[in-house]
Amino acid sequence: MSRAVAAAILLLTATAVGCASLRFGSGPRQYIRIAEALASPNLNEGLRVAVPRLQPGVMAQGCRLLPHIVRLQTPGRDMQMQLGDPLLLSGLSVVVIDDAEVIVPGVPLGIEAEVQTPPVLQLRGDDPDLGRGTLRPVNTGEFRLRVYTLCGVPGAETVMSIKVVPVAPPVPPPVFPGQITDAGR
Repeated sequence: MSRAVAAAILLLTATAVGCASLRFGSGPRQYIRIAEALASPNLNEGLRVAVPRLQPGVMAQGCRLLPHIVRLQTPGRDMQMQLGDPLLLSGLSVVVIDDAEVIVPGVPLGIEAEVQTPPVLQLRGDDPDLGRGTLRPVNTGEFRLRVYTLCGVPGAETVMSIKVVPVAPPVPPPVFPGQITDAGR
């Protein structure tokens, strides 16, 4: 068997195994960058989001004289939302903590969303909502957002899990004794 044939068989086998592992969830997670942002000044304020990228001057200013970054912190890593509700990226709060346990505001961050099949989020590049920094779930399920520093060595990252649940059915108003309802007419 020639080397070219052996290489082709090896490549096809690796591709098939890789595709199967992605399909059945045993492989590494895949993410796509959806935005960049500047870190929140505190846990009560949201990110300053730029879609798709921060301006080069803003990036250079945010990375200048950066201290040693230890971690990223959020108010919560597990969230829940209803199907159809928008998720504003600027509503997320992520702070950068340095080695002196001090919050460092304005550090450039990358934001990525997990790619899934079937999709839970609409992640098309031509999506006007995504272009405005808004994610819109298209199915129930769970997705992850990964937020990480774009400068500073070593960097830091955090992953948020967001569960999308169906819209709750409306609750009918209570019926009181003697009350006339549409059902009684």
